[in-house]
Amino acid sequence: MKLALAVSLALLPLAVMAQNPAPSAPAAAPAAPSAAGTDAAALKKTCDRGNAADCLTLAGMLKSGEGAPKDLGKAAGLLKKGCDLQLMEACFQLGQAHLSGEGVGKDAPKAALLLQRACDGGHGQACLRLATVYETGTDLPKDLNHASGLLDKACSGGVTRGCGMLAVMRLEGMGGPKDAAAAVTLLTKACDGGDAESCGRLAHQYRVGQGAAKDPARALKLAEQSCAASYLPACYDVAVSAETATGPARNLARAADLYAKSCNGDVAAGCRSLGLMTQNGTGQTRDITKAVGLFQKACEGKDGPGCYELGVHLAAGTGVTRDVSTAATRYREACNYTDARGCYALGMLYSGGGVMAKDVVRAARLFDEACTAGSLPACSKMGQMYERAEGVGRDLDKAVTLYSKTCDAGIAIDCDSLARHYQRGTYTRQDINAAAKRFEQGCKGGVFPSCYELAILVQTGQGITRDPARALALFKQACAGGQQDACERAKRQ
Repeated sequence: MKLALAVSLALLPLAVMAQNPAPSAPAAAPAAPSAAGTDAAALKKTCDRGNAADCLTLAGMLKSGEGAPKDLGKAAGLLKKGCDLQLMEACFQLGQAHLSGEGVGKDAPKAALLLQRACDGGHGQACLRLATVYETGTDLPKDLNHASGLLDKACSGGVTRGCGMLAVMRLEGMGGPKDAAAAVTLLTKACDGGDAESCGRLAHQYRVGQGAAKDPARALKLAEQSCAASYLPACYDVAVSAETATGPARNLARAADLYAKSCNGDVAAGCRSLGLMTQNGTGQTRDITKAVGLFQKACEGKDGPGCYELGVHLAAGTGVTRDVSTAATRYREACNYTDARGCYALGMLYSGGGVMAKDVVRAARLFDEACTAGSLPACSKMGQMYERAEGVGRDLDKAVTLYSKTCDAGIAIDCDSLARHYQRGTYTRQDINAAAKRFEQGCKGGVFPSCYELAILVQTGQGITRDPARALALFKQACAGGQQDACERAKRQ
């Protein structure tokens, strides 16, 4: 299975999005501060007289230790007073304190009540923070429907990150039905509001044509904008465009620089792609050892293709000491991270014996897993195992179904296997027409025994139009490929 260079922009968890707030509309305006400024004693007096803004200011000083001795407990008390005076920012900060246990006892239900109060009072960031609590299910039971409603409220209140997070939920069908078009609208709003991550996600939607008409030029422009604002997954996408473009737009140096930038920012796919460029000497000096190090970093970041490439080098001993056992572990990780090549490679290790103890049952399971994930070589191996009863029960029906799939996809040797089943009638009834068709596919794919069998059928007119001249050409072709019987037949023509 060929590794595609372009991959979809990975979606970060919603909680991660919330930890990096984008520009947002302010919450409801607090009570005006007094003239007390930053005098702690004066602020205490005005706070006691009911100035909520001064309570909040003094709480901030006590939390930071700037202008007053640090005292988180007293700060929390002041936040409570400000909240009681209907200052929603104070309710928000006190809710945050109860989530973290900063200056007060850690109390998630109480935190939720405070954040909900602030949210209902027009504090968008409180809506956003509470949404992440319900989305992750870390401090309170997970409630995606409530999280979705809170994000909608945050977005409507001008919190751009809330729009971006809600878009992800609409894309994934979390807390409501999937709606790619609605997600694009939300991402556009968030991107226009300055949320770099949402610009990067919006670029992906235009690249694949999901929720909006496919528009590669617009996708690239958005990705460039997002990358310039330091959203590193977007830098990876810009790098892919720079590497895979044709003509003057292709810029390998820029691709390598952006892959490195994204890799340094823990975008695992960036490490893997830079590793491939380094391994192949694409736009830079070839360096296998350096490439292995990049694949290692990609694998540590749970990038399936990176784990697979690392496994290949470990198994072969290129750029690193040969270690088949560790290669098997990396292949297993690649398989777990949805790279079917890892499943197939591990299956090959178990089916061949040698360094790994032979285990055809485990090999069959791995080939089946890889085949289901789209690996044609694995489907071919499963066809063989069903035909030979290796690791699975003999099942010619399944074998022929798999051979048909792989033959039509270009695995010529499977066309030959399929043709012989039809020729002999081992599948159902004998079908010489079907056999001729499959032998022809096999011969075109360079399987010389197929050319020989096709020549016989063409010579006799079985299942195909009789044509002595073509038969002779096919016998010669098979002879050139090492089929001695074909050489003898060609001589007799």
